[in-house]
Amino acid sequence: MRQTPETVVVRLAQQCGFELAGIAPALPVEPDATQFLNWVSRGLAGRMSYLTDRRADLRTDPRSLLPGAQTVICLGRLYNTPESGPIARYARSEDYHETLRRDLEVLVVALQQEFGPFEYKLCIDTAPLLERS
Repeated sequence: MRQTPETVVVRLAQQCGFELAGIAPALPVEPDATQFLNWVSRGLAGRMSYLTDRRADLRTDPRSLLPGAQTVICLGRLYNTPESGPIARYARSEDYHETLRRDLEVLVVALQQEFGPFEYKLCIDTAPLLERS
């Protein structure tokens, strides 16, 4: 039986170590976009200027980061480790941005082998995108 493209993406993501994988159209994130822009306009971002500068409007539409984008693949990795100690868990290992970027690149190669070449933009939590929408 032939797998749907969505099923293939989820399977490959899991093979690359991502426990969570979802697919959505690359469209503006309503109603979250409206709520976010309202929050910014009310001055609630405080001194977080990176939320209020020119990037505020960029955050609401994935196509502002990659014009022509059709699909967003949103991934998650569980980091809940039970150990405790005097040093925070995130500080005991490699920067997760580097780990995730490396694993995302592996996933892109697998996806391109499956579907052919495509343009992409890797976004972790530093890109101007409302990633939790």
